[in-house]
Amino acid sequence: MKKLILLGVALHLALSAQVARAVPPCSDVLGMTVIPLTNGLATYCVSDYGWSDTWFVGGAPAVYDPRLDVLSGDDGPNLHFGILGGEPSPFPSGTGWLSPIMDVGTLTPSWPTASPWTVTTAVHFVATGTESLIHHPLGLDMLITTNLDPFGQEVTQRFTITNVSAGTTFTDLRFADYFNYHPNGSTFENSRKGTVTYDPLSGITITGPDDGTLIANGSMRGERVDDAHGRNGPFLATPIAVWDMVQTNVYLDPGAAIAIGPGDVAGALAWDLGDLAPSETTTFTIFKLAMPLSSVPEPPTMLLILAVGLAWLMYNSKGGGTPLAAGHMHGEMSLIARQAPGQDHQTDKRIRVSDESTSYGAQWRPGRAQSRWPDTHIRV
Repeated sequence: MKKLILLGVALHLALSAQVARAVPPCSDVLGMTVIPLTNGLATYCVSDYGWSDTWFVGGAPAVYDPRLDVLSGDDGPNLHFGILGGEPSPFPSGTGWLSPIMDVGTLTPSWPTASPWTVTTAVHFVATGTESLIHHPLGLDMLITTNLDPFGQEVTQRFTITNVSAGTTFTDLRFADYFNYHPNGSTFENSRKGTVTYDPLSGITITGPDDGTLIANGSMRGERVDDAHGRNGPFLATPIAVWDMVQTNVYLDPGAAIAIGPGDVAGALAWDLGDLAPSETTTFTIFKLAMPLSSVPEPPTMLLILAVGLAWLMYNSKGGGTPLAAGHMHGEMSLIARQAPGQDHQTDKRIRVSDESTSYGAQWRPGRAQSRWPDTHIRV
């Protein structure tokens, strides 16, 4: 049976390679369609299988350029399951990978995964992002929708799994996502600069040094806390170690308090979804975020001037008293401003001016997508 499935996969790839293609700046991948989601602030390439190995933060090049790509590495969804009255999980699902080919630390999509999933409806644009439908020969359909925040760098993917079999109940579904992110770009040298951490609420975060090559730190999490997670590190030195954790459904991690790196690091999260009887459907959503604000040392001077100026006007409109220079202002105000193009491409900057005794302080707060980063305090 397994030989027949693998033969079918090989035939499917050979036939689909004649029609499937990538839309620039996404790179071509054998046997699948890959299209770019873009909003002017980021470009995320997504395939028929919800897999990606290209993510440009900021402006995208006309053709693929690894120096600007934070995801070659790749991001790959995985689904393990058992069958009621048959083999337990994860054996019927094989390796569990949706995509038939991945990077797995090689920096190019060149590693076959033995995935039996086939494309029913190729990835295409819809009103809010992209959509594709894939099928597992044992009787599962998966609808994959991918959205890019129109004003930021957050990618949301929703996986809707439906049992379309005649009478099979799938047991112990475990959905997972493998995340091999390169914050300093995906050239051979820069791909080895990452440090990976884990937190139950924020998931997997991979950061890089601000050495002039940093593009954006990145993170991946699910709609709830994971049921299993793993990272590579001194005990497992390459991304393929995490890739193997996912496909064997055996996760290893040194502990949340330990940061792993620098190196070509990866992490994975897994969530248990229970059983799926005929005609039943279950869904799960993951979130991936690029965080370019980490490399910005301070807010633009103009925003600070505007904040202090508006605060002064607000104070004097109440009747005034002591001039601003004297260092006493009562109350506080907030200003939301738009960042100038080419600085960090993020909107929703909040400047807060408040009474600080004999000097005034302004707090620069990144937008909601970057709320994990600490406030920067400036005295004037």
